[in-house]
Amino acid sequence: MVSEHVQSRSGKRRQTEDRIIGAAAELFLEYGFKATTIRAVAKTAGVSVGRVMSVGDKDVILVRCFDRWIGQLQNGRYTPPARRTSLSRRETNAGATTGPPRPSSACSVICSNSSCPSSNSSPNTRICPATMRRR
Repeated sequence: MVSEHVQSRSGKRRQTEDRIIGAAAELFLEYGFKATTIRAVAKTAGVSVGRVMSVGDKDVILVRCFDRWIGQLQNGRYTPPARRTSLSRRETNAGATTGPPRPSSACSVICSNSSCPSSNSSPNTRICPATMRRR
């Protein structure tokens, strides 16, 4: 009876960790490593920040994402993510105030990147997605 309870708890723990790694992988692919925060991972996974940190910091989580992707490649189950046409998911959600920041219009002047998509973005961000430089 006790061993069943322990197995159940360890199974739930693994499921939660998989959910955290999956949420982090999605955010890393969509926003990049630098722009993704632990809080955004926690919110996307539906867990607390402390629970995410129990899995590891961002570097450890990134390594676990790579491990997952490599395992999927080796098993032949990996499918590359669809190419996103918009800068972020937040642009499609009108009025959304959560998630990693979007680039500001000033970043194209500062980073001098002609392909920077910041011209149609909110001025509340400090990171240019094209160069990943702070403004």
